[in-house]
Amino acid sequence: MATAFAPCQITGFFTIQDKAKNPLRVGSTGAGVNLEEGVTTTVSVTEASRSRTRITLNGNILPNPVVSKEVVRQYLHRDGRTWNVRVSHSCELPIGCGYGTSGAGALSLSFSLNQVLGEPLTSFEAAAVAHQAEVTTKSGLGTVTSVFFGGVLVRLTPGSPGLARVTKTPISDSSRVVSGSLGPLPTRTALSNRRFANRVNTCGSGLVQMFRRQSNDTGFLLISRRFADCLGSASPRLKGLFRLGDEFGVVFSMMMIGESGFTIVSGRMVEEAARLMRVAGFVPRISRIANEGARLV
Repeated sequence: MATAFAPCQITGFFTIQDKAKNPLRVGSTGAGVNLEEGVTTTVSVTEASRSRTRITLNGNILPNPVVSKEVVRQYLHRDGRTWNVRVSHSCELPIGCGYGTSGAGALSLSFSLNQVLGEPLTSFEAAAVAHQAEVTTKSGLGTVTSVFFGGVLVRLTPGSPGLARVTKTPISDSSRVVSGSLGPLPTRTALSNRRFANRVNTCGSGLVQMFRRQSNDTGFLLISRRFADCLGSASPRLKGLFRLGDEFGVVFSMMMIGESGFTIVSGRMVEEAARLMRVAGFVPRISRIANEGARLV
């Protein structure tokens, strides 16, 4: 048995880079902030006459856990033996709402399964398994790379950890992420829509370079908001949160991808941001920023 943790991550802006034939070179550029809340995954294996996998989230059996199944499939294919694999994910954040739970689940599962099978892979190779699972199932593009490193991470080039070029942006320890969600938006459907992908790349063009010229929490928020406004995917309720924040001096943006909003603030503005979210109909969550990435626990 082994257990690993990966932080959840909010993407502020991105571009889709999915033309490479090698899935480890597929991914996204952009920036996101990692949260101290995340996905904890425990894996146990026992010998079996044929391989079976049971996957739960918060104690409930998942009906179609395509990403987790793909991670397990890759390990069993590499290992060559037959195992009864039990996977237990736990996460207090909502699924499919822009918190990057799929990528965090894939990476924490890969780290745990690698450990329980005797560490046949390096940490970068284990991350590559998780990245490939996300890419091939179209559940995400850059989350695994971000949660591998932690912090406020800028993905300069696409790909899995070790292949993608990344840089971290320093953020004050007093900064807090205030976020809230009204519901999920299906990432797989969005990433499979070519019209949506083209709009993402049009709106995201040049934003990484812009952020590197003003790399702080304010710059991240302003550029994320610019991206969200250009993309035009915010619901009327999210737009109402944006307007309310603007009125009171708090920059909110959209979490990619969900009917969810967030900001990064410090001091007395933390409670003010939470108050504004409640007024707009959201249940706010206040999170510290996770400067450390995924790890065994």
